[in-house]
Amino acid sequence: MDDAVGWGWTVTIHPDDMAGLQTQWQEALAQGAPGELEARVRRFDGEYRWFLFRYAPLRDNTGRVLKWYGSNTDIEARKRAEDALLASEQLIRGQVNALKSSLDALANEPEPGLLVTHTLSTLTTQFGAHSASVWRRGLADDTIGIQFVFEDGRVVPNTAPRFAGLDLTLPMEDVWPWPEVFRSGKPSVIEDIRTVPPFALRDRLLPLGIITVLLLPLFVAGQLEGAIGLRFQRKRNFQTEQIELAQALANQAMLVIRLAELSAQGREAAVAGERNRIARDIHDTLAQGFTGIIIQLEAAEDASRRGLGLAAEQHVVTARNLARESLSEARRSLQALRPQSLEEGGGIAHALRALFGKL
Repeated sequence: MDDAVGWGWTVTIHPDDMAGLQTQWQEALAQGAPGELEARVRRFDGEYRWFLFRYAPLRDNTGRVLKWYGSNTDIEARKRAEDALLASEQLIRGQVNALKSSLDALANEPEPGLLVTHTLSTLTTQFGAHSASVWRRGLADDTIGIQFVFEDGRVVPNTAPRFAGLDLTLPMEDVWPWPEVFRSGKPSVIEDIRTVPPFALRDRLLPLGIITVLLLPLFVAGQLEGAIGLRFQRKRNFQTEQIELAQALANQAMLVIRLAELSAQGREAAVAGERNRIARDIHDTLAQGFTGIIIQLEAAEDASRRGLGLAAEQHVVTARNLARESLSEARRSLQALRPQSLEEGGGIAHALRALFGKL
């Protein structure tokens, strides 16, 4: 290697990496010490790939540098593994933060109405959504209707002036797009609402700039009771892990909506106890899973630093599987947990009669 950065091959260095490469090499020349640096190099076909450059000086008896020796190694696979690790780590840490925020609010927020607002705010913020709508099944007929929306940072009931003149209910079995999400009980994505058959509530979204809608089913005690629609002002694609997180947060939203309903029926004390119990149960379940995830990510990070790309990838896969198992367990916990007075039969009316009979 020459002792100046005038090598002919430097024209192949990615422009974004050239300045850093020059700075590091000048420091190496000044110090006369061996070292290494990384940069993207353009191949003959025009593709850039990451290379690791190692260099060391050859000195004479007086210590003067006679020349530099160097080698380069293609590290594209390692860099891709590092990028995948970083993306997975960011996603999983985002999952931890979103779920922790919701659980903290679930345990500490005394006002159920504010808890609903907080949960929907967490859901929309986590996914960069413009707004959200909450749909519920009709009690007497097989319809679905908007219960409320989360817009402009607050919960807006279906009685608000913005819904004046709109039919807020749809026949669940006959009108697209509801049959898919309610038939399968799984999340579904409307990639572009501008291209689907029109209906009044869709036409209300168009002036808001909404393009993509992610539909998340809502369950109560294993029964499909509604859906949350996350709305986006740009086309969105979702990774499996993102949809699983959205579904877990939607289940939490359904839980707090039910809690708010019970509170509105005069059961503040009972709901508070149930809410704390659910928060503790879910927290205990998730804590074990996320501890394992963090351990795997730290192991993957260590393997990546040591150049063990395959081992790092295996740790990332294990972390991803642990995340899916934890989210599945959270969903099962949310669906299974229900106030005992409601489980024993007779529904809400029976539970209220039993409660009031003790007063």
